[in-house]
Parts: sequence; structure tokens; C-alpha cells
Amino acid sequence: MSSVVDFLVEGGAVLGLLSLGTANDFARTLGIPTEVERACETIAHGEVVDVDLGLAGDDYFVNVASVGLGVEVTRALSPGLKRKAGALAYPIAAIRAFFYHQPFSATLSFPDGDHPPANFGRLLQVAVGNGRFYGGGLAVAPGADIDDRSLDVYAIELGRSRVLLGAVRYLRSGAFIHQGGVHYHATRTVRIETEPPLAINIDGELVDRPPEVFFLVPEALNVLVPAGSAAALQDASEGWSSPGERDANASGRP
Repeated sequence: MSSVVDFLVEGGAVLGLLSLGTANDFARTLGIPTEVERACETIAHGEVVDVDLGLAGDDYFVNVASVGLGVEVTRALSPGLKRKAGALAYPIAAIRAFFYHQPFSATLSFPDGDHPPANFGRLLQVAVGNGRFYGGGLAVAPGADIDDRSLDVYAIELGRSRVLLGAVRYLRSGAFIHQGGVHYHATRTVRIETEPPLAINIDGELVDRPPEVFFLVPEALNVLVPAGSAAALQDASEGWSSPGERDANASGRP
């Protein structure tokens, strides 16, 4: 997904998705079936919706870009672990990565002026979410959606174990953002500077030289979803833009 999306946005093509991955978070967000036959039916008879994307430097992302633990989890994931454990590979890899994690500091600033700058020390992770799910069904935030015209940004402090364990209980619902030691912001643009400089995980792909600024790109990608799905109904309620407007949204950059 991370590689293909860049080409589809620039070309203005429509994405038909077969949910054959380990986590299938993008498909879960859009209500695309995981069964191959039903996914093929969606491609043949579904409806086209336009969804927002995040932009990290030159890389578009559908789900989440993160620094810290998310990078170490990706490094801990092996093809063998994915084959044996399926979606459970993500929490297994997270536990392994946690014990090797080195805390880092970060400064978050908001070019649009919607939030004051924030400085954090001894962090576990900073994440920028565009979609609703990541990591095999974990929610970015309770109200997160791929068409909410907002990025969901959170920083998790590496505090006491009982505080972290309290946050872990709410990962599935996204309500962990309300727990102590978690700092959450909804925005369209954020600048993230870490010390030391760290690699970034963009939809499961690692980038060693991370960008500093993350943008929301509205209605950037056209995707086929099941007719009558929540994504299709939401897109219909918002009203279709003209093809020319959709192409402009897809190819334009902030």
C-alpha cells in the first residue's frame, strides 16, 4: 500500500483492493471484505469514494506514520512470525520491541497555528494517523476516520509501567489518548523534530531519513468500496466533486 498509493495519486487512478495482507487496516477502515471473492465483487460492482491521505515528505500514507516504538515493531516483524501468528504478530512484535526501546525527545509544532508548540522528553512513540486503524485493528483515536479532514497526532511518554498498562487496555477503542502520559492533537499539519534523529515507519515501510512536516491531503485517493458501506454513504452525503476537481485534489500538494 505504501508504495502503490504514491503512483495512484499522481495518476488519478482508482484503487481496487484485495485484502491479502497481515493486518488489512486500510480495508477494515473502508469496510472492504477480507474474503477474496467478496473483495472481487467489490471491485466489480462497488462504488468509488475519494478519501484523504497523509503526506510525509514525498510519501503518501493511508493509515499511520510513526517514530519510536512503531519503527521497532516493524523491525521485529518477520515473515515467519506473520505466517505463524497472523494479526497477532503485531502485539507479539510490540512486546519484543518494548524491551529494546530507547526513549527519545521530540518537539511538535503546528504551522497552521491551531495548537501551541509542545516539547516532550522520554517518549515511547509519536504517531500521525490518517485512517482509523493500524497494527491489526488498533484504533488511532475514538473519533478518527479517513475522511474527517484531520490528522490525529499523539505522543506517548515512557512513564511508569502501570500507566502504560492502563493505556494498553484502550488501544482497541482508541481511548488510550485520554490516559495520563498521552498527548493528543487533531490538526491538518504538524512538524515533528526528534532528538536523536530517528527513522520513521510509514504504513509499515521504514524510511531512514524522515521528513519533518506531515500534511493532510483531502480527497486524494479514489477507492472502490462495497455499495452501501459506511464509507460509500459518507461520501454520498458529502456530495461528489467533479472529476476535474478530484484530479486536482489527487495531484496537488500542500
